[in-house]
Amino acid sequence: MLNAIPDTRNRNDRIAGFLTPNDIVTIDDDDEHELVSNDDKYQHELYNMDQRRQSSSSIHSESSSSIGAPPTNPTADTAQRTTSEDIRGSAIRSHTPWLRLLAECLAELIGTAILVLFGCSGIAQYTLSRGTLSSFLSVNFAFGLGAMIAVYVAGPVSGAHINPAVSIAMLSLRSITPLQCLSYIIAQFIGAFIAAGLVFGTYFDAINQFDHGVRQVTGIQATAGIFGTLPAQGVSQISLFFDQILSTALLLIGICALSNKRNKLVANALIPLAVGFIIVAIGVAFGYNCGFPINPARDFGPRLFTLCVGYGSEVFSVGNYYFWIPLIGPIFGGIIGAWVYHGYSKLMKIHIGEDDREIARARYQVDVQNVTRM
Repeated sequence: MLNAIPDTRNRNDRIAGFLTPNDIVTIDDDDEHELVSNDDKYQHELYNMDQRRQSSSSIHSESSSSIGAPPTNPTADTAQRTTSEDIRGSAIRSHTPWLRLLAECLAELIGTAILVLFGCSGIAQYTLSRGTLSSFLSVNFAFGLGAMIAVYVAGPVSGAHINPAVSIAMLSLRSITPLQCLSYIIAQFIGAFIAAGLVFGTYFDAINQFDHGVRQVTGIQATAGIFGTLPAQGVSQISLFFDQILSTALLLIGICALSNKRNKLVANALIPLAVGFIIVAIGVAFGYNCGFPINPARDFGPRLFTLCVGYGSEVFSVGNYYFWIPLIGPIFGGIIGAWVYHGYSKLMKIHIGEDDREIARARYQVDVQNVTRM
């Protein structure tokens, strides 16, 4: 969603037209010189700001030097510091990729846990109160606002996929590596499983009072629907599968549009809010058939948890083994949605013909303006 992973693709392999969530517009030395020359006004402000900082730092250094410090040998100190920094820098560089991958996986785990925690808690309140404390619209907002918070938390680190369908779609666009995709998916399933356990522990007494300790998947006192989605009666599996493909494709189209760096309609700070409202819109429009899972981790992780806490194997056999539909359907939908936006981007590139240098120039000016406001 806010994917900040460096893109290692060749220039010719990148998607033409609008940038994918991971694309980075590069500026050559000549272009950078041209941009600097065309932005003297902002550079003058930067120079004045830097001069003020230097003057303040010089005052601070003079005040600190008046305290007095023991004499040192600058040559020996510089040589020793340089050697130690080189050793430490090489060690950090050798471990940085794995540490970064670990941080990204942790961000995906926490982000997915936040999404499932808010969403399933909203379902629990709706189910256990029998609709008196909330409504299905409240459940939609619980998932939407939970996704917004998850993107705010995980976005700066991993891009906040928080959905295996999104990760696989980004892999198909070569925005992430296969190792990153696999690691993200594992972290997402673990995060969803942990979140289901937290929801179960939070509403444990209410669940026992609701079903009298008898864990049921279907029926009036069923509570399995708090965790995993269930199909509506009379809806065929073909309709359910198509529902998941269509709704997840719309999700990916919206995510790709928001992540497009050429899209000047949405500021970066508003992207998580927009993602949340996309999920709310999908829930309002596509919630009847099977509860709009649109996320394999969100459905399978809690469903696996219900198997572990006494709901039995019926959580997988219910609805003629419906569980595979929210597990597989969103993956196809995510890939379709991402590549539909890919084709749309190519058409926009042909008919609009935006230049990468113009995009870089606009970005550069915005960045300079933001720095001058600091």
